[in-house]
Amino acid sequence: MLAPEFCDSLAAELTPVLDQRQTQGKSGGVRNLLQTNPHIAQLADSPALRSLVSKAAGAPAFPVRVIFFDKNPKANWRVPWHQDLAIAVTERVETPGFSGWSVKDGVVHVHPPREVLENMVTVRLHLDDCEISNGALRVLPGSHCQGKLSDEEAARLTTTGQPFFCPVSKGGVLLMRPLLLHASSPAENPSHRRVIHIEYATQRLPNGLQWFGNNLESNLAFVALGSNLGNSRQIFAQAIARLQEFSAAPLRVSTFLETAPVDCPPGSPDFLNAIVALAPRAEETPESLHAKLQALEKEFGRQPKLVLNEPRPLDLDLIVFGQETRATDQLALPHPRAQQRRFVLQPLAEIAPDLILPGQARTVALLLAEL
Repeated sequence: MLAPEFCDSLAAELTPVLDQRQTQGKSGGVRNLLQTNPHIAQLADSPALRSLVSKAAGAPAFPVRVIFFDKNPKANWRVPWHQDLAIAVTERVETPGFSGWSVKDGVVHVHPPREVLENMVTVRLHLDDCEISNGALRVLPGSHCQGKLSDEEAARLTTTGQPFFCPVSKGGVLLMRPLLLHASSPAENPSHRRVIHIEYATQRLPNGLQWFGNNLESNLAFVALGSNLGNSRQIFAQAIARLQEFSAAPLRVSTFLETAPVDCPPGSPDFLNAIVALAPRAEETPESLHAKLQALEKEFGRQPKLVLNEPRPLDLDLIVFGQETRATDQLALPHPRAQQRRFVLQPLAEIAPDLILPGQARTVALLLAEL
């Protein structure tokens, strides 16, 4: 559930944008909010929503499209039964199984194969109470298991099936599959029914196709955590809390990974490793963040090296800072050995599988598979 005050804040921010669009004679909702609204991008990429969707999807999920709708007295439309069949991509790349190309608000859309849609989850965040009389969503349970339906098949199912209404209170969250047949009627007593519609995917697209909305990682900094001295799990918990202070948005944190030491002195204890993604503040630079990480290491007892790769309570390596590159004695970006280290790539691929390190041509998920 979203707090009522948070719903009001989002509604106050988004409603004027939609009103302006309608004044210009444009129909539908406000698209491309992942790219145009930082608050919505942070919300869609928040750990709470990603965790909720990943559990429903059965795999790590990432946001790819956000649309804002409002059914109100000026736009009290009827939505017929349909499936959500289109996805947004960066450019048109002719690919087997992908058809129905179109351009909406300057963004290329395409109908992907059934397998892509089956691995997606949609989240609807309700900023107002949505009762049956106010155009609540109607769904046909189980219809998403039938794949992509023809008009005739959809008509048959909606005629013979039993629809289910989905009233949702203000702040409520509704999850559904894009292939689920759904519809809504005009409101009987129309008032605001504002919904933030967020689509999540769990897999990369083939043949060079790229999700239009999956570029959030390009603005993040990724920090590798390592520890093999002291209570490593407690150290990680405390260090992550401190790292949150450096981020303009909630952190994205991988699971903790226990690994054998690599290139360390004989007899070194096993390591605990993780990756944290943070959103650098506007004034942050790679150099300033690197200095903060070094200071944080010292806070946790890191001493000057006497032996290369000796045990330490906390090691913080800046792996990536957006698309920045550096090659100085003090800082190298991206980290020069990141693509060679499983203890870096495995947690990195968990939280950002489609990230492409500057200078690389393959995603971290593919780099991990090739190790």
